[in-house]
Amino acid sequence: QISNPAIAGIMVQVSLETIQWQPTFDTVKGVFENKEGAIIRLGVLVITTLLCYYVDFAVGITTGVVLDLIAQGKIGGMASRA
Repeated sequence: QISNPAIAGIMVQVSLETIQWQPTFDTVKGVFENKEGAIIRLGVLVITTLLCYYVDFAVGITTGVVLDLIAQGKIGGMASRA
């Protein structure tokens, strides 16, 4: 049987390896450089992170994908129509 601390260590290691660090840094850097849409992307990132941590990974990831699609105008009618 595997101890709880060992399982927790494995989960932390896997989560650190799956984070896309460069896009995360680019998003934060974009906010400081006042790039268009950077604050919205950072908001989606923060909301997704908090939901994954405090609620559930599935809820956080699903919400993050939906919010990102809305921010890009792919769902929700926010896209400009030509």
